[in-house]
Amino acid sequence: MVKIKDENEQKLQNMFRAWYRKGIVLANNGKYFEAINWYDRALEIRPHHADAWYEKGLALYHIELYEEALKSFGESLRINPNDPDAWYAKGTTFFNMRLYSNALVCYNETLKIDPQDAIALFMEESAAKYM
Repeated sequence: MVKIKDENEQKLQNMFRAWYRKGIVLANNGKYFEAINWYDRALEIRPHHADAWYEKGLALYHIELYEEALKSFGESLRINPNDPDAWYAKGTTFFNMRLYSNALVCYNETLKIDPQDAIALFMEESAAKYM
């Protein structure tokens, strides 16, 4: 019984990795809609995988589905609140939505985690100018 459970878990893990990586390859080639479908499939197997939520958010961002991107970044940050890349991406999404005060909060979070992030510092200053 334990061996069957271990084998099934390994199969699921392999499927997750394959689908997640396929999403990354598709996104890297600008095929964002297809990438999102593969991220969704991967997340059915591992719904608590912060990086998969983050990558899905990036794909949604690139096709300007900002509200959906924010949901994905939010889920990623719920799982891993110390990811400066997810905070930065969430901030940039808010910035593109012209929600500068929300963007500023996210850039501040990025800088709390990674004070040396020069791009986040620049974007923080940019968001502050629009407020």
